[in-house]
Amino acid sequence: VLFQRRDSMGHTPLDILLRRFSEVVGTLPARPTPLPPAADARMPEWSRMPRYMPRGSGSATPPPFADLVLEVEDRNAPDGLAQTHVHRAVLAANSGVFHEQLKKHPPGKPLRLDPLCCRSIEVLTLVLRFLYTGELECAFQEDGFLLWQLLCLCTQYALPQPLATYARTALVYSLGLTRHAPIVPVLLQAVDKVNLTSEEGLFTACVFLNNMEAAPIPGGLEGKAQALLSALAEVEVSVLRAQSADSAPPAEQGLQEAAGGAGCLLQRQSSQLLVPAGSVGPAQPPRASAGHHRAPVQAAPPPRSEAIFA
Repeated sequence: VLFQRRDSMGHTPLDILLRRFSEVVGTLPARPTPLPPAADARMPEWSRMPRYMPRGSGSATPPPFADLVLEVEDRNAPDGLAQTHVHRAVLAANSGVFHEQLKKHPPGKPLRLDPLCCRSIEVLTLVLRFLYTGELECAFQEDGFLLWQLLCLCTQYALPQPLATYARTALVYSLGLTRHAPIVPVLLQAVDKVNLTSEEGLFTACVFLNNMEAAPIPGGLEGKAQALLSALAEVEVSVLRAQSADSAPPAEQGLQEAAGGAGCLLQRQSSQLLVPAGSVGPAQPPRASAGHHRAPVQAAPPPRSEAIFA
């Protein structure tokens, strides 16, 4: 409340903060652009992989050589559970997390995705299409709640970097729409987990600070305080980085960037209290759960597993 109270000149602490930010940094961050995977992420024309792509939830005929049923909770599916037939080798080749799980997973038993990161067969179908073809066809590019699930799925299972980058940038882009306000405080508390860049974190913080009342935040005053501290921490990091870059000799700027810049008074908040209101997706920001080893996100396009189906 105090953060939004106006002084005798009609200014709030937020107004003063953003004005000071503009004086130091220059301009407020622009809305970022989604970054789709590059053309070289696609499978070559001679590849046989696309013909083995899963045929969708509920298909009576699985693709040739499919040896695993992958399940995902989805409230729109019969009994709230959707299934699709996949190939263990393809999942393992594209995700170190899946690789470790499948080494211990008994043959013939369905493997269910962690419902804390994905509850949508539509999101899973997009991911599988990318793994099998290297192509991205996103029918929900303007649905921030499904993009949040996609980003959580990429993070939790360490999926290929081109897909994770698209999920991250498309989600941040979608925050410019008011209807996605409930996602903003959740994303702010997962900045480090989902690897937002400093520019993306700052944009997210400014979206929140400019319209804090738009986002319903569970957890009462504690939840609001955590979200506010997370936003202020992003702004502080950017201001200190700009001040440090202006005052340091060129030879020292690289060292400061490598060391993470100047020390910050505020700490990025990490909490599992917040839930995007109205979302059928993950109930919490992505976290390491039992049996889900967090492997590094791959930096290369999906591995070419042509020999598997030769």
